[in-house]
Amino acid sequence: MSEAGEERVEGLQAASLLSGAAALVAETLWVRSFSAMLGATVEAAAATFSAFLVGLAVGAYLAGRVSDRLERPALTYVAVELAIAVSSIVAGLGLFHFRDQLIIGGTLVGLARAVVAFSVVLALVSIPTALMGATFPLMVAAVRRTKASMTIVGRLYTLNTLGAAAGALLCGFALIDFCGVRGSVVIGGCFNLAAAACVLVARKTPRRPESLPKPTAEAAPALEHFAPPAHWVLLLVSLSSGAMTLAVEVIWTRLASYFLGNRVYAFSTLLAGVLILLSLGSRLAERFLARANRRLPETFAALLLICAASTLVCGWLADWWIRRTGWIEAHLAFGPALVLWQMAKTLFLLCPMLIPMGCLFPLSLTTARLTRERAGSGAGLFYLVNTAGAVLGSLLVGFWSLSELGTFGSIAALVTLAAAVSVLVSLSSVPARRLKLVGVAAATAVFSSIYWVLPPQLTVLGEKESLVFRREDAYGVFQVVRLPDSTLQVTENRTPLVYHLGALSTSYVQQMQGHLGVFFNPGSRKALVLGSGYGITAGALSTYPQLERIDAVEIIPAMVESADLFMPFNLGYHRDRRVRVIVNDGRHFLASRPDTYDIISINVTDPRLPGASAFFHRDFYEIVKQHLEPGGVVIQHAYGTELATLLSTLASSFSNIQMFPAYGNGYNVIAATHPLVVDPAAIERLSLIPSVRAALEGIGIIPPFRPARVYSHGLTPSDVPRLFAEARIATDDHPVLEFSRRGDPRSLFVSNE
Repeated sequence: MSEAGEERVEGLQAASLLSGAAALVAETLWVRSFSAMLGATVEAAAATFSAFLVGLAVGAYLAGRVSDRLERPALTYVAVELAIAVSSIVAGLGLFHFRDQLIIGGTLVGLARAVVAFSVVLALVSIPTALMGATFPLMVAAVRRTKASMTIVGRLYTLNTLGAAAGALLCGFALIDFCGVRGSVVIGGCFNLAAAACVLVARKTPRRPESLPKPTAEAAPALEHFAPPAHWVLLLVSLSSGAMTLAVEVIWTRLASYFLGNRVYAFSTLLAGVLILLSLGSRLAERFLARANRRLPETFAALLLICAASTLVCGWLADWWIRRTGWIEAHLAFGPALVLWQMAKTLFLLCPMLIPMGCLFPLSLTTARLTRERAGSGAGLFYLVNTAGAVLGSLLVGFWSLSELGTFGSIAALVTLAAAVSVLVSLSSVPARRLKLVGVAAATAVFSSIYWVLPPQLTVLGEKESLVFRREDAYGVFQVVRLPDSTLQVTENRTPLVYHLGALSTSYVQQMQGHLGVFFNPGSRKALVLGSGYGITAGALSTYPQLERIDAVEIIPAMVESADLFMPFNLGYHRDRRVRVIVNDGRHFLASRPDTYDIISINVTDPRLPGASAFFHRDFYEIVKQHLEPGGVVIQHAYGTELATLLSTLASSFSNIQMFPAYGNGYNVIAATHPLVVDPAAIERLSLIPSVRAALEGIGIIPPFRPARVYSHGLTPSDVPRLFAEARIATDDHPVLEFSRRGDPRSLFVSNE
């Protein structure tokens, strides 16, 4: 390879790094957008990963068919990067702008939901993803024009994956926080422009005099000396590698909520960890290529078997770690090194399986005869097949197996797939009969170990806790647990959804989110509860006979199915004919309907959690105002380390606010666009209604009931000006609550204040 060729390869390597970073910035932002549109993070991740990869594969296949015939593939690559910059910015800004108009899937379930979600996501991001896919075969074709070894292809793949990991971390930890969502979209596009510039600059570097010494020959052996398996076997390896890798990514997205946390930083850390390990695997593939000699069939069979065994081990290891997370973290002192600890833990729990998985695709690609003969065509075909597997794995796990087989059942299915493909490769390609038998016996042993190694289901119980109800679905592992003090605790994965059922404080705070609405608007006829949870707020509202309709919206189906378990504390709200219990995302429900209400109670959990934080944004309050009747009121529970930001944001939309003490660190806040005036006589009359009186007595307010006792605890912004002096306002573009770094350093990853 000439000196000028070396410089062009270096330009392609830099471009590959930047292009990978741009792609993951875009993908991370798309997952955010589609999570809001679908309402379930796992489904959004599965649909986005699948659509992203389909676009890449189609682009790679089409570009691969023409790249070998191009006179200047590097210049075509530059044009494609410029087109990516424009189209990804347009797609990203469009998704952000229409975030409340595009609701995907609706009430569909199962296969129909998967098909609709995947189709819509693919349609919305097809142009930028197809262009992104075209870059890889164009790079491969450009490398071949420099007469470089095909081992450079593996290096480009490694750099692209490392750049993707850096993009995931940069977007999750810095870009959205400091530049906002729209700013992050534009910066991602700028990375594509920089990638194009790297290749242009390298092309314009003057050629060196021919008299300069030539570089020494590559140490890697010539590919022609290898005896790869049959073409169909390599395609099968590529297909199964894609299926396993994406399935693992979706499954460990759920597991990560236990061992990493539930905030956006946890998701970014997981995604970066996966990509780093895959890049290490692709780098390791070069070493296998150099040393395999004529043992390539045995190498593929062994790698697949290692994938099967290590996936089994990683499943067991994740379960072991999850059950001991509390003890481990209690004995560690966290500080500035917390992020490094989380990354190290992620790599430790994932590396046994992802490194061998990362070897499979680049090894199958670079050893294929088609790639050696027509580099671009080979890259496009193998990319297409690998992506087809990734789509199948991602959609099957995200929309079916996690709900039907459970987390560990899905891991068992992956182990079975890897072992079965290993056996097929051994029987079809390994020449020695003895080695065939060894491969089959080893795969059988791994498969037989599933029952003994993996637990039947993902269930976490503390000491002296008993399981009352459990359901695993697209939203996570839902558990109702009886605590030693006989109260109930509801969790979704690791996150407590509501405070303990049976505690007086829980009933008081959540009932008052209903009572206060009626006290401030006694003539109410229609009420809406977003995030009905136990149903206590809706139950309190149902005690008022003048209310003609109460809509109780809850996103988690299992919470609604468990309503009988939460009696009598929820006052049997779900049995009242005036109550409509709706399983839906609260923001979807409100944004997609014309209904207006006299009372809107927002009973959503932790404001720093992805998804939930959007219910504390000014953009959402503007939607709420459009659905309030004249004289209507809004009630929201505000608490936690970002209380000042919450209240300042609420005050930026509603000019009149009163606050009433709730749990020790927060308030039930009444907000309206009109002056909040109470009529003590009207409240007295309401308190004489038997059902209302019984409910108020149950939370310790009466006897005797005096309105003055309730309102004497009310506060206005003038009473606590420090809580309304925060300059930062939470919006969809600048989600400062979700990216909060205040409080205990551990809350960067795990939060339920």
